[in-house]
Amino acid sequence: MSETPSTRAALEHRVRAAIRVIAEEPAVARSGIVPAPGPRRRPRLLAPVAVAVAVVAAVVLVPVLRDGDGAAGPAAADAAPVLPPEFGAMSLLTASLSEAPLGRPGIAVLRQRVIGSFFGLAQAVVVGSDGRTYRRIDLAEERGATEADGEWSPAEALLSPDGRRVAIGDRRGGATEIPVLDLVTGHRRDYPLPAPTAYDLQAWSPDGRRLALALEDTAERVADRFQGTDGYPLALLDLDTGTLTTVPDVVFDPLDSVRFSTEGRLGVPTVQDRGSSAPTTWLTVVEPTGAVTAPMRIPEDSIFGGWTPAGDPLLFSGTGEAVGVQVVRLADGTDVQPSVPIPGERAWLLGWRSPTVLLARIEDLGVVSVDLSSGSVDVLSTFDTGLLTHSTGTSFAERLVTVAAVEPVSPARGPWPAWAITALAVLALAVAALAVRRVARLRATDTARA
Repeated sequence: MSETPSTRAALEHRVRAAIRVIAEEPAVARSGIVPAPGPRRRPRLLAPVAVAVAVVAAVVLVPVLRDGDGAAGPAAADAAPVLPPEFGAMSLLTASLSEAPLGRPGIAVLRQRVIGSFFGLAQAVVVGSDGRTYRRIDLAEERGATEADGEWSPAEALLSPDGRRVAIGDRRGGATEIPVLDLVTGHRRDYPLPAPTAYDLQAWSPDGRRLALALEDTAERVADRFQGTDGYPLALLDLDTGTLTTVPDVVFDPLDSVRFSTEGRLGVPTVQDRGSSAPTTWLTVVEPTGAVTAPMRIPEDSIFGGWTPAGDPLLFSGTGEAVGVQVVRLADGTDVQPSVPIPGERAWLLGWRSPTVLLARIEDLGVVSVDLSSGSVDVLSTFDTGLLTHSTGTSFAERLVTVAAVEPVSPARGPWPAWAITALAVLALAVAALAVRRVARLRATDTARA
């Protein structure tokens, strides 16, 4: 077909239109040229990554938390006992004896609580002879009771002189046995009671073969039964045979100090003419043979604190800012050692470092060393009290605390309790679930916009 002017004009028009289309197309990105940023799309892998992290946390962290915080392993037979300069404050993450046995003797039992406490917020905690291993005595917590001030408190946990065993009390009534735990092996031995009873632990004999306790014959399991003023019978439990013997005609107040001497004599403060206008307090002595005497009257402003290594009674006297430590003769109550003042409103004898140097727990102060010959008082260890919490020592292993070295150590509380690990796992899964839900919403929004 021959070309005419009209066909040539049409072809030129088409070429010009094609060139305009090409010229108006967006620039093609080439090497070295950065494209202009556009809308950023949300990553689609966030949900599976969050779930994977939660699963890994559950798999990896749970065994780590169950292994604990680096507490020391079983103690060597000749390991020297350690007293920390400050006992650790209350922690809800302390492992219990039933979950993780102490594996060593205990040097101290602490009572720790939140002010205004109820069950679960008051603890009985044993500290190992290394000064750093802490365990909750869950059996003592299970057998606790409401005290006269209305606050719940764990049962007594009384350490043996060598720290290897701890006896558990029960002040509620209805108890059918006295449990004793071996802190080294974790073994428990129950000593049957002849009838359902409330009992209050008082003292171990120096050889660890007898326990002194107060009794209240009651089968009803209620609050603390030892809140009366009429006194309670004294009994002795033979830990070799399991025999429980009530000492005739000895009635005493469990709040007073009942202590064995190194010779096995048991000193018990008793009240004569109870209920009269002029009652008097005497030191009743139960001999190892079972004979009972009351040779010495205790002055009105004094309390019986224990015995010296020589077998003389020790009295704590006075009230207010200072307590006097006085040693007297059993025969007539005259002075062997004049009163030595120590700071604090009340003191409890822990043991003796030498014939003239004693250890005592001072209320609101801690463990102190008192040199009766010079009158010097040195604070060895205190109790850490946190915000709205209170901590104090209630029982010490006499043979360990009197020879312990004071060394700075950090608390090792063992594996996390099961409830804490469960809470952490639930929290991790909840975070993963929220992440999945968030990503699902974003995807739905993107789809709607498209």
